Amino acid sequence: MGLKRVTYGERVYQYIALIIISLLLVVMIIPLLYVISTSLTPFGELVKRGYFVLFPRHTTFAAYRLLLEGGWAQQALLISILRTGLGTFCTLTITTIAAYCLSRKTLPGRNFFLLLVLITILFGGGLIPTYLLYRSFRLINTFWVYIVPGLVDSWGLLIIKQFMEQQPPELEEAAKIDGASDFQILFRIIIPLSTPVLAAIGLFEAVGA
Repeated sequence: MGLKRVTYGERVYQYIALIIISLLLVVMIIPLLYVISTSLTPFGELVKRGYFVLFPRHTTFAAYRLLLEGGWAQQALLISILRTGLGTFCTLTITTIAAYCLSRKTLPGRNFFLLLVLITILFGGGLIPTYLLYRSFRLINTFWVYIVPGLVDSWGLLIIKQFMEQQPPELEEAAKIDGASDFQILFRIIIPLSTPVLAAIGLFEAVGA
């Protein structure tokens, strides 16, 4: 078989696509280059050149030394790690337990609780009511303001609940016949079967944190 001949229209399309991609690449690289160059440029040169430097004539690492010596970078990194790790673990744990409870069709008031979850997805309290709520719980200026308000992910709860409802009910029935409690069923049967959806929701939570 011979190679397919590239037509004139396809060649024009390739050139146009290459030009567009190159322009997008430049648009994305310039801000990154500007931030890096500004951090490496002495303050005097920065002022002389109007605070816009892409290629500094002289370089200095004074800003990085100041950042590392002040302990800001280490503290920010520690907070980020704790917020991501602890926040993701707590949110995934509470959300999974709540999703398991709401997946039980025998739960009293199940539809009412599902309606409350749906309302939190469709409507937000607003900035000022949210701040007042945080202040009433004494979360302002504390690390826990990163953790407590996000303990339950409403959207993730509905996804996990839907996934749990698709599991074969015979597994739970057999476990109950063997004397397993609801917590044993959750942690030994449901959660291992729900690993894919839990991993996906956990990834979303970690990226969001």
